[in-house]
Amino acid sequence: MKLPAECRYATKPPSGRSVIMETEDGEILCCRVAMRFLAGCDGETPLCRDPGNEVYRITYDHAFGEQAWVRVSRQEGSITVHRVYHSQRFNIGERFEAALPIGDWRRLQDALITANFWSLPPLVSSQGAWLDGYNVIVEGRRGNVFRATTLINPDVDELWQICRVAFDLAGLVDLGL
Repeated sequence: MKLPAECRYATKPPSGRSVIMETEDGEILCCRVAMRFLAGCDGETPLCRDPGNEVYRITYDHAFGEQAWVRVSRQEGSITVHRVYHSQRFNIGERFEAALPIGDWRRLQDALITANFWSLPPLVSSQGAWLDGYNVIVEGRRGNVFRATTLINPDVDELWQICRVAFDLAGLVDLGL
């Protein structure tokens, strides 16, 4: 989906609404929609406002526990990672920001290519049944083109590898994934 040149929702939703929602056909109206239910997401930059030429955000939301989001952005030769991690749903989030070497950007790109991210449908369900679930939302923006995919209990290794790489770049290797 192409982002509008002037996104009126980039700083706040329209009056009377707390979030930007999906349309009837499941199309996401805003690059901030994935953050709507997460604790501590206030202040997270919408992807359309990130200064990077290419930016990805991976959001992990466990049904009864940990939450984390990682945003990796590339602007010219500069690559940065931002993250917020909540060890429990309503705990104060641990924030982190750092510069990354180009090799780390390539690792993320390889994972996205292997998973065929830019061609994934908006929703990918698990092949199995789970009692204690989690969702992973992978969003990306290249220039003014935006893509978001929700992975429900992802059990396909190629899809899960995107999460592993992003969380490793953000220092979350011990996350219970």
